[in-house]
Amino acid sequence: YEPDKTTCIVLGRSINYKISSVGAMDGIQFEKSYNSLSVGLVGGTRPDYKDYGFNTKLLQYGGYVSLSSKNETSYTESSIAFMEQMNNMKTDRRFLYFQHSNSLFKDLNFFGTFDIDLYKVQLFVPHNTFDLTSLYLSLRYRVTKKLSLTGSYDQRKSVLFYETYKSLLDSVYQNEKRQSFRLQASYRITQNLSFGIESGYRFQKSDVRKSKNLYGYLSYYQIPGIKASLTISGTYLESAYMNGKVLGSDLTKDFFQGKIQVNIGYRYENYSLPENLTKIVQTITEGGIYCQYTRKLSFAVNYEGTFDHNGRYNRFYVQLRRRF
Repeated sequence: YEPDKTTCIVLGRSINYKISSVGAMDGIQFEKSYNSLSVGLVGGTRPDYKDYGFNTKLLQYGGYVSLSSKNETSYTESSIAFMEQMNNMKTDRRFLYFQHSNSLFKDLNFFGTFDIDLYKVQLFVPHNTFDLTSLYLSLRYRVTKKLSLTGSYDQRKSVLFYETYKSLLDSVYQNEKRQSFRLQASYRITQNLSFGIESGYRFQKSDVRKSKNLYGYLSYYQIPGIKASLTISGTYLESAYMNGKVLGSDLTKDFFQGKIQVNIGYRYENYSLPENLTKIVQTITEGGIYCQYTRKLSFAVNYEGTFDHNGRYNRFYVQLRRRF
């Protein structure tokens, strides 16, 4: 709701791009702008950490100040925010968040964020602290209309929630994606054909050996004759705990001017665990259909089947959405 050009009120689940790392929030957000300066207040709950549903126990609130400027050739925007996150009325996390983005030169864009935690628990006793727990920097350069290069540095640590449980597997998985250097390149060969490649490198004192990964894809949009889009991709990973490769393909087609969308996919995964010489080989099939009955009513069904030597696993996801 925008009562005037300088005021905005958002009610429901949404992501505020001025504090994007906070993620989605269920609640109310209020923002008032004064020329290039914006002041905002947010309050509500975090989505449930198990099923992403609504959870009234995960209260959070905070505020932010944002400064931005824009002209015909460049832009810049900076935000600083304070957030208090709770679980069952107990402090789960308290932190400061800073975000900055700008166009340094024509076709060169920078984005960076960092978090400072203000709260911790030691020996069951709460303490105030001032610890840098997250740093992420990204630089993107558009060399030509067809070629783009991106480099990033990720030094984000695992976030500690003192009242919310998170499994060890979730923590390990997030760490494997973080704290690394990454290089990306994407190239549009023709109007409908594009290619991309991404590489990552990480070596920390706690790692037994260096972690390296390589990902590439080839996409063809609107294939002649069938008017479908096809993406073929491959991933190779070497880490202290796992070596493996993933090959996949995904085909998507629209019907009736996009009112019905059908997709099918296939993945082959082959991993080895050097520590105990275990091999894991899986094939995964995917399929889904999305139907837009009316402007406000839609229906979707997705299926995923996993096949390995231990058996077969099936998962279905069904969604019926009604907008008001």
